[in-house]
Amino acid sequence: MAIENFTTYDETDPSGYITVIAAKVSWDTMLRDNACHVSDSKGVAFFSGDFTHKFEILFDGLQLSPLAAWYMLANSQLDIKALESASADTNMFYHYQDDMRMGAMEGGSYNVDEYVSADLNTLHFITLSRDDDAGVNNTGQLVARVCTVNYFGEAGSVLKDTLTVDCSAGEQNDFEYVFAVANYDTGFTNSWSDGYTQNLDLDPAVGGTTPKGPLHHPLWGPLAGPLFCLFGIIVMLIKRLI
Repeated sequence: MAIENFTTYDETDPSGYITVIAAKVSWDTMLRDNACHVSDSKGVAFFSGDFTHKFEILFDGLQLSPLAAWYMLANSQLDIKALESASADTNMFYHYQDDMRMGAMEGGSYNVDEYVSADLNTLHFITLSRDDDAGVNNTGQLVARVCTVNYFGEAGSVLKDTLTVDCSAGEQNDFEYVFAVANYDTGFTNSWSDGYTQNLDLDPAVGGTTPKGPLHHPLWGPLAGPLFCLFGIIVMLIKRLI
């Protein structure tokens, strides 16, 4: 596992709702009244092809109609409402009130699946995968397995729900930015939530742009270092013979 260090991320938080430590981003009484978010650029089109991301989430309080993402991929560092207004594309795992949702925002419109009335004050372990050629349109399918105790398939895990979203035709999207929280700024001052995201693992073995070229071939890649060393020794011996 390669856990993200959130202290290296960019933070926008004009009202001071968010607290960032190395592996955890938490928010306290986060109102829907400003565009707060914590995000990081991984490079243009880094999130492409197939990938699996893991993270842990919790929300321990809410009032009225809060909406915020624990995890999001996008191509601009904006809050959810601003991305929606800009007809942007995103993949995200978020909550509306006490429902957990996974969504593919495409041109500002949503394809969504949800886990209704999720448990407050309970740590959930999310395994979110994208198969870039799957789904009814062969343009990508997102699958999130929501567990308690541990991640899906690991010791003691309890599967609470499986969320599935198919991407629309023509929406095989790549992304640059990853978010550990993103608010939905509508100016509301009576809707809020408390929660956190922690231990985000982007697993670079399966995420991001795959390196190209002969040295990254499944066979030759692991042998590249030893081959270069052998080549250097051969060159040195030839020089001595000359």
